[in-house]
This record gives sequence, C-alpha cells and structure tokens, in this order.
Amino acid sequence: MKININEATAKQIAAWASVAMGLQGYTAKHSKEAMIGKLRAIGIMTEMIDVDDEEEQAPPAPKASDDAPIDATPKHVAKEGRTIIMIHAQQEVGGSDPVFIGCNGVGVRVSRGVRVAVPNRFVEVLDHAQKTIFDKNENGTPINPRKVHQYPFSIFGPEV
Repeated sequence: MKININEATAKQIAAWASVAMGLQGYTAKHSKEAMIGKLRAIGIMTEMIDVDDEEEQAPPAPKASDDAPIDATPKHVAKEGRTIIMIHAQQEVGGSDPVFIGCNGVGVRVSRGVRVAVPNRFVEVLDHAQKTIFDKNENGTPINPRKVHQYPFSIFGPEV
C-alpha cells in the first residue's frame, strides 16, 4: 500500500529505505524527520512510499533499545536470502550513478563501488541485464556480436 512519506512512521520509512531503495544504516534512534532529510540530501524526493499492509495493522513491537537496528526485511524477502554484491563503475555516461534494479514491482537503488546485501532475486535480474556489443572490422562494419552485462558486478557470497 502506498502512503505519503510525511504520514509514515519512522519504522516504515526505515523499512522502505532499506528494502526498496537498498540503503543501510537506519535505526530506531533516527527520527522520521531525520530520515526524510537524509533521503532528500541524497536526491530521493519521492512523496509516496510502499509499506506492508501487515505493518500498518500490527501492534507496535516492544522497543529493545534506541540503538537496536530496525528489522526492515518483509517476511517474503526474509525467506529468500540475500547476497553481497558490488556493482562496478563504468566509463560510459552515468557510469558512476546508482543503479535501480526492479523485480515484481519492488525496486532497489544500489550505489556503485560499495558492497551491499540485496535479495537474491535482484542478483538474478542483474545477471540477466545484458547488452550486445560488436567488434569492428577494418572497414568499421560491426562484426562478432557478444553479450556483456549492462551493469558489471561482483558477487562476494551470501549474507550471513
């Protein structure tokens, strides 16, 4: 369900930032205003965010401490597992920009050059994101087509 970011709870904003945008470091000690400010500072200007319907209706969980990290992983993603990857910078235009990866209506934004844990389904999407490049012969005619990754990346293994 989509709600206005200004009407969301701090927990909902942290969950959305972690799962949908691939951002890390949001904990219960951050106020929702601080998190919105942090999102705006990195260029995320969205007004509407997706939240789990269950989270809206569930009673608030007991607070362990202000320093406890927020569990921002929805139940369907928690079962899936996560893999640590790094998307490499490229020489092309936009080759240092974050990469948006979408799968079944859920998206993450992954910064390049940083190791990050993402749900396994996004690794599969990255692996399938390919483009065809060609060598050129002496006349400049394209020859020898080959497939390469649109966004070159490394896999560092499963998140433990």
